[in-house]
Amino acid sequence: MECMVDRFKLKQAITFSLLFVGFLILVLPRVALYTQSQIGVEESPDMLLFYGKEEFYSMLEAYGQSGRNLYVLLRWTFDLIWPLVYGLFLLATIGYLAKDFQKNKQKKLLVSPLLAVGFDYLENILASIHMLIYPNRIEFLVPVLNLVSILKWGFLVLGFFIFFGLLMYNLFRIITVKWNKK
Repeated sequence: MECMVDRFKLKQAITFSLLFVGFLILVLPRVALYTQSQIGVEESPDMLLFYGKEEFYSMLEAYGQSGRNLYVLLRWTFDLIWPLVYGLFLLATIGYLAKDFQKNKQKKLLVSPLLAVGFDYLENILASIHMLIYPNRIEFLVPVLNLVSILKWGFLVLGFFIFFGLLMYNLFRIITVKWNKK
């Protein structure tokens, strides 16, 4: 991790920011429209925070076999790339914005995006298992999947709070320095 922190530079932060914004504008809306048009259901286990077993299995039933197959296909194509995109964006920008911090503080700030990506992949694995074996059920894994989703979203939101906090901190420092030079 020490080596990773040292490599964050403005060029990487800009590159991953452009990639992230490009994904938000060009890719995510198209994937969402395609998914909804093919499955016909707006709800998805990876987009919901709280759901019970029956609500979860009703969602799987509503997907139908082709919808469940598409869900799994998207988790192992598009959703292999998307966590990397948002993860690299957060790692590069947080790393750059915290470049003046002590190394151990930088490392702590980078944990949240790494955990978000890790929980996102774990969520994909657990959701795919359910989609592939349905109508068979592994009911004890539904709360685990739900918890993993909550952890993913929690660490992702925390990562964006850290990003925006550091952005505001750096902007304040720039403004203060310019103000003091007058």
